[in-house]
Amino acid sequence: MKKRKFILGSFMVLLVGAIVFTGCTKKVVVDEPIIEEDPIVEEEPIVDENPGNGITVNDIEFEVLEFDALIEEVQMEVDQLKLERGYNYWENDGGYVLFIGSGLKATGGYGIEVLSIEDNEGKTIVAVNETSPDPDDMVTQVIEYPFVLIQFEGTTDDFIITNQDGEAFERNEVDFSAQETVEGVYVGQIDNNSIEVTVGDTFMVFRNSIMGELIAGINNGDKVEITYELTEDGQYQLMRLEPLE
Repeated sequence: MKKRKFILGSFMVLLVGAIVFTGCTKKVVVDEPIIEEDPIVEEEPIVDENPGNGITVNDIEFEVLEFDALIEEVQMEVDQLKLERGYNYWENDGGYVLFIGSGLKATGGYGIEVLSIEDNEGKTIVAVNETSPDPDDMVTQVIEYPFVLIQFEGTTDDFIITNQDGEAFERNEVDFSAQETVEGVYVGQIDNNSIEVTVGDTFMVFRNSIMGELIAGINNGDKVEITYELTEDGQYQLMRLEPLE
């Protein structure tokens, strides 16, 4: 009996050992395939090929003004500014009134207009279109001064003004401190550019390339008020001529 128990016990030990051994063989770790990682590539810094991408540009709305809408002092300046190509400006209610002129033209058929205004990083960029007559156009034989007046706000007074051909406008200013005003009697026209006026006991000769326009409506013997400027060559440049009642 004891012998059977011994044999049975031995058999059980062998069976458990076989099971444990079999379980251990199932837990053998198999080497996993090695996955090679991509080598780390150091990225080059990104260079902005268009450095102007960060610039802020704002379109500015503007209003075209009529000459009669200006105050008298500004009208007087415009009368002088229009004789030469250029621009000038005046502050107005937090904005600006801007004059841009093409200067004296011997015939009609010329024009000027503002296409756009931009605020570009503190600079006021004004695009202008100037037109001129074609050689075959029929034009009036009269002196003209193409100019435009506009009003706007939301910019600085650092102006850059160019026309469609990239030609820039320079700023012109009127120095009224260099001008004199006298009263006299209109004697008459000497030539197309000159007139004679009696001021007290003195005869004075005044000149201007647009004399015909300045003396329109003035008759010989009329009392007049004359505003003039002494030029570097010693001539009296007529600026304004007004009849006195």
